[in-house]
This record gives sequence, C-alpha cells and structure tokens, in this order.
Amino acid sequence: LGTICLMNKLLLATCLLISVSANAFENENFYNKKYCAELGGVYSSYHNNTGATNASIDCETEDTAWEGEWSYKAYEAVGQSLWYASITGETPGIIFYVKKKNQQKYIDRAKLTFDSLNIKYRIKVINLLEQ
Repeated sequence: LGTICLMNKLLLATCLLISVSANAFENENFYNKKYCAELGGVYSSYHNNTGATNASIDCETEDTAWEGEWSYKAYEAVGQSLWYASITGETPGIIFYVKKKNQQKYIDRAKLTFDSLNIKYRIKVINLLEQ
C-alpha cells in the first residue's frame, strides 16, 4: 500500500511538472519577464502620462522599448513597439518568440516594415524550439 501511494504521488508530481512546462510554453508574459531580466531591463514598465499615453511596456532598457510577442504576430508587434517608442522616445524593439517552424517570414516582414520607413529598430529572436 505504501509503494502504491508513493507511486501515485510521483505520478501526480510528474503530471504537474509537465503541465507547468506546457503552460510556460504558451505564456508570453513568462518569456517577457525572463528575457527582460537577461537584457537588464524593467519588466512591465508602466508609463502614466495624460490621456491616451498610458502604457505598460513589456520591457524597457536604457535606450529601447521592447515588445515581446509570438513571431506569427509580427504586425501587432510592429505597432506595439512603435507605440512604446512614441511614449518613451526610445528605439522600438521586438523580442520575437518562435514556437513553431517556418516563422522567419514574419520576422522578415517586421524588418521590412521598419526598413521601408527608415525607422531605427532592434529585433531579438528567441527560438523556443531549441530550448
């Protein structure tokens, strides 16, 4: 009976670990917090100006306002990073989280958008498939 109880506890613990890992893989904020710390930035930096300029920036470093986003949401990421940059006066930046294959086209489209408008930007790509 003691062995069965121990095995059930081990099985439950294993299931919980798998569940936590799977949830982290789907949680953008988990990665924003992690990679913002690696950049030496402030996670969820809140700017409370007047009217429509309130924003919680995913990661703010000394000279860049970073938007952390899934790679397939490149268009949202470009807009959000420009919004953050307009509030802070910093360079727009995007941290793309890649969790699926064949996502480079989205990253290239974001770069093309900035380049075609002659906007200085920073992009970091975090390949979650390799972790």
